[in-house]
Amino acid sequence: MEIARRAADRAPDQSGVMDAGLCHGAAGLAHVFNRMFQASGESWLGDAAEFWFGQTLDMRRPGEGVAGYSAQTMDEDGIKRWASEPGILTGAAGTALALLAAVSPVEPKWDQMFLVSIPTAGATERPARIEHAHAVEANDPPLRRS
Repeated sequence: MEIARRAADRAPDQSGVMDAGLCHGAAGLAHVFNRMFQASGESWLGDAAEFWFGQTLDMRRPGEGVAGYSAQTMDEDGIKRWASEPGILTGAAGTALALLAAVSPVEPKWDQMFLVSIPTAGATERPARIEHAHAVEANDPPLRRS
C-alpha cells in the first residue's frame, strides 16, 4: 500500500503518463487504483482512480486515433509520434475495457491476463464504481461511485 500511496500522491506531470492506454497510460493507472479501492475500501485509492479516469476521458480527441484515442509510440529513429492503436495493451481497446470496468457491476475477468485482478472486499457485487464529472458525449451518463 505504501507504493500505491506514493504513486497516488505523485504529481501528474511527474507520472510519465502521456496517453490513455492500459500499459503505461491513464486508463491503466485508473483501473489499478480502482481495483485496489474495490478490494480495500480505502477512499484515497478511489480518489486516485477517479482522477485518472478523468484524465483518460480528457485525453479523448474526437476524430483522431481510434474512437478519439491515440497512443504515443516511438519510431525507429527514437522520435515519439502519435499513432492510431486499436490494441488492448496500448490502444483504444484497453482504454475501453478500463472504462467499461469502471461503470459495470460485473467484475472484470480480462485483467487477470495482466495480473491485476484483485478480489473485492468479500462482496458478491463490486462495492464501488467511479464517478467523474466528465462524460464522453453530452448525453452519456457520468461514471458513478455507488
